Amino acid sequence: MTYLDAILQKRRSIRKYTEEIISMDKIEEIINAGIWAPTACNLQAYRFIYIEDRSLFEKITKAGSAHFLANCKQAILVLYKKRTDNTEYSDNILSAGAVIQSMLLKASELDIGACWVCNLPMKKVMRKIFNISNRYNPVSLITLGFPANERKEVKRKYTVSEVLYINKYTGGGGY
Repeated sequence: MTYLDAILQKRRSIRKYTEEIISMDKIEEIINAGIWAPTACNLQAYRFIYIEDRSLFEKITKAGSAHFLANCKQAILVLYKKRTDNTEYSDNILSAGAVIQSMLLKASELDIGACWVCNLPMKKVMRKIFNISNRYNPVSLITLGFPANERKEVKRKYTVSEVLYINKYTGGGGY
């Protein structure tokens, strides 16, 4: 599969999975893809928590997260170091986003379904559930599993010509 195939045809947010468990080798391949993502100032200040304990998914859900997590069997919680010298542009969050996107694309290449979940409980709650040091922020959760349904292409809202400006922004304030 080419990069373009992964982006345009296969990579979709998957929220329903089969009962089959993904091997730890595949989980490590997905995390390795994240490790190779670009990060601001090449800090590589990420950490990952692999989750397979169903009670943890229930705790996250009860604390106010996306309801489908209660049925998940595997996920990776992405952490990134809190400290940044670039608070104006939140380069720590941007770096974590690049890591997450690389992981999603690798999962897609491996025919593993994934969903980037940002609807998580408050950070202090996540820190307590997962014993996370105050040096790191939980940024997002990536659920993983083999898709229970066929992936469907989702039409994009805009074309390139509707979102591209040359040299300066000349669009309106709305969508």
